[in-house]
Amino acid sequence: MFTGSENAGDFFFKRMPQVGATNMNSMIWYGTFSYDYTNYYETVPTGALEMTLYLESDRMGHLLGAITQAKLDNQRGVVQNVKRQRDN
Repeated sequence: MFTGSENAGDFFFKRMPQVGATNMNSMIWYGTFSYDYTNYYETVPTGALEMTLYLESDRMGHLLGAITQAKLDNQRGVVQNVKRQRDN
């Protein structure tokens, strides 16, 4: 979900800081995770709510066409790194 969507590409990650989104860390939204889920959240100004909901819906609903093997491999590496950190 961090590599864009079919309709918006990586527009989400470029546009959100411009409209005042906070709780960001190097363009990755803060989240919490457990054994069986990950919870992502961001804080946005009221005026950006409609655009944020559209872009979130788009990246969740139109993800498959935006995924390439390289992007998948990159995200797999991120997850493996988090697992190594937790195991240590």
